[in-house]
Amino acid sequence: MAAEEPQQQKQESLGSDSEGVNCLAYDEAIMAQQDRIQQEIAVQNPLVSERLELSVLYKEYAEDDNIYQQKIKDLHKKYSYIRKTRPDGNCFYRAFGFSHLEALLDDSKELQRFKAVSAKSKEDLVSQGFTEFTIEDFHNTFMDLIEQVEKRTSVADLLASFNDQSTSDYLVVYLRLLTSGHLQRESTFFEHFIEGGRTVKEFCQQEVEPMCKESDHIHIIALAQALSVSIQGMLVVSCVCACPCSAAARLAALCLAVPLPSSWPRGFHGNLEVPWGLAQGPRTTKASSCPLIGPTSPVLSRPGP
Repeated sequence: MAAEEPQQQKQESLGSDSEGVNCLAYDEAIMAQQDRIQQEIAVQNPLVSERLELSVLYKEYAEDDNIYQQKIKDLHKKYSYIRKTRPDGNCFYRAFGFSHLEALLDDSKELQRFKAVSAKSKEDLVSQGFTEFTIEDFHNTFMDLIEQVEKRTSVADLLASFNDQSTSDYLVVYLRLLTSGHLQRESTFFEHFIEGGRTVKEFCQQEVEPMCKESDHIHIIALAQALSVSIQGMLVVSCVCACPCSAAARLAALCLAVPLPSSWPRGFHGNLEVPWGLAQGPRTTKASSCPLIGPTSPVLSRPGP
């Protein structure tokens, strides 16, 4: 009996090792598949696309899907073209960055205000405990893009900068840091909208600062407030509703215009779990207002005639 026990233990150990190897192989296969999917997305989708006719959206929904088709027709009444963003989890930040800087090419007064706020933002982050050495390169890239606009760069050159992976990702990182910094500065307000028993700091470490983490209402509000800009959100959903948060309710489940936290207790309509696209659109305040729609990550741009 005593002789059988070591043999049994050995077999159990071998079985356990085999299960561990199988689990590891399974995990590696999953990761490899995810990498292939990301590579395919990267090949098929630029970080920010050229202008596209709004009509391309019709092809992305079934012709007999009357709700979506009607909503796209309604979008035609306000916008003449779109730019798509790569659906990599960073599309909100990347699209906002391009959209707002493109808008600033035609608004020198807002450009100077935005530049001043952006320049000071690094000091604000450092005062909150962010390491200056860590954030400096990201901030420099952000300021370089703003100065590129100040020098009256062309839209084509600005688009090229945003499609340079390194430049574009550095911008995204800094916008994420700005979002995180504002959430933590206003933690007493935002803590009421964080689920799972997490602190605001934990939420930022898990859902805001890491690359490829998708954005939701709370991210958009924080970034809008951090930079003192207005963001108008439009979510294309498969229902017909009369949502009070937007005059264009059939188009949108969400409309954001958030200068201060105290102005937002009536917001948070809907649940947005789709890729985002964001870009230049009609002005609703002295600062640029950027329309946002999903789930196809299009970037809406200038209003139609």
